Amino acid sequence: MIDELFTRCSAQRQPDGAQDFNASRIYSLLTSPFTVWCDYHAPREQARSENNRYEQMRRQHDTKSRDEWITSVFSEISPVRESHGADAFRATLAAMREGVKAISRPCLWNLPKGMLGRAGLLIRVNEGQSVFGSYHYQLVFFKQALDLKEHYALQAAFINDILTGVQGYESPVIRVYLKSGERTVIQEHWKEKLENLLIKWRDIRDNKLQPETCRPPNAALPPWRQYANKIAADRKDLVMIPGLGWDIRAKLRAAGVLNLDDAANAGVEKLREAVGDPFAADIYGSALAYKHNKPVLRDKTHFPPRRASRNLYFDFETSDSLSSNQKPHTYLIGVWDKEAAKYFYFLTKGAEDEERVFREFIAWVGDPSKAVLYHWTEYEANQLRDIAAKYPALKDGIAGLLSACVDLKESVRKAFYIPCPGFSLKTVAPVYGFNWRQKDVGAMDAMVYYWDWLAGAGDEALQKVLLYNEDDCYSMLHVDMELEKTDPVKL
Repeated sequence: MIDELFTRCSAQRQPDGAQDFNASRIYSLLTSPFTVWCDYHAPREQARSENNRYEQMRRQHDTKSRDEWITSVFSEISPVRESHGADAFRATLAAMREGVKAISRPCLWNLPKGMLGRAGLLIRVNEGQSVFGSYHYQLVFFKQALDLKEHYALQAAFINDILTGVQGYESPVIRVYLKSGERTVIQEHWKEKLENLLIKWRDIRDNKLQPETCRPPNAALPPWRQYANKIAADRKDLVMIPGLGWDIRAKLRAAGVLNLDDAANAGVEKLREAVGDPFAADIYGSALAYKHNKPVLRDKTHFPPRRASRNLYFDFETSDSLSSNQKPHTYLIGVWDKEAAKYFYFLTKGAEDEERVFREFIAWVGDPSKAVLYHWTEYEANQLRDIAAKYPALKDGIAGLLSACVDLKESVRKAFYIPCPGFSLKTVAPVYGFNWRQKDVGAMDAMVYYWDWLAGAGDEALQKVLLYNEDDCYSMLHVDMELEKTDPVKL
């Protein structure tokens, strides 16, 4: 029976990435279809791996958490130990034929329909008639999330469809375990959307459809992110305009405005006819910024921001719950002091040290009426509010810091159109000639180096953290000063 099932479900061939759809592609297809196009049609030499230690740790953590979760909820589990390919599928079929109570990490194929995937768990249900007898298997998903996201439901419906083809019985409900509790996915509710998604995939695979990229600097998912960023910039694609949704871009293209040059040449009135207010002025301002490669003045009342006798550019580094040895906490406060022309930092030696660091930072800033604390986005201000709630003794001192805070990002965004696709610091600062000195260290990497340092790795790991944070702080000053001396284009 196993041989017969294997032959039927495999179409007497191995899975082929060029023609088969794996459940793992659903997230890419929903969030970044250009990534899927790249998988099939982009030059392979343009792929750039972006794996880092944090991502490796996260995958290991998720796998361990899932396995512990499964064993805590279900008993008598038979794992499919084979990692992939025909052996894993045969092992899954054998366990189903044997009628085991639960099968973890099952591998499922329906290659006549070009479908395959792995699931979290199959559990035996002693009702219904499948090819195995008077029982069938029900699909159970485990996701480390609070909400049932669309791609989770579609992945579940997709794999359930494969399971139906294997066992000859459709279970109408899929169980999904989230951090917030158990949910259900009704197969019938997702069939039409799943079929439309697969049609889109086939069109991309066959190069009948080339989707637009996402907005740089994340124009596609790794390993195609850098390639897609360049494609979007070289084409002067409309995705280079900040805050513009796909529906507005579609209206612009329908009106013959296909790229940044077209938008700059169209003028506000034609853009207004195409998309209406308030989009027209923002599209035109952004397109002009690209055309002249310099800021376009939007509203002069927002820049420069307020100044004081002490102008401090500060940034927090925080750790999350991935480390088994540390609770989440703010582990580093970095500050670039403009008047002193120097970087200062306040570093914890673990979560239990967090209150001390904030106390020292409050004392170092001193009289908040004589200082401005510049940050980029509301993240730091929100963290300060959380700290005040967490350590009531610091409430008054934190209130003083908050009174001195200025969100530099908002000052820049409200004052200028900038020739870049977004207003993240990592996007804006390079426009004005600032680049981070460490190409291989980002916020997540810095967190791992901090954990290494706590574990005794030495000063080399700590220096990577400090250098990254110093660049974050100084980049704000650099953008601030460059924009203050610029002569912007007038609308």
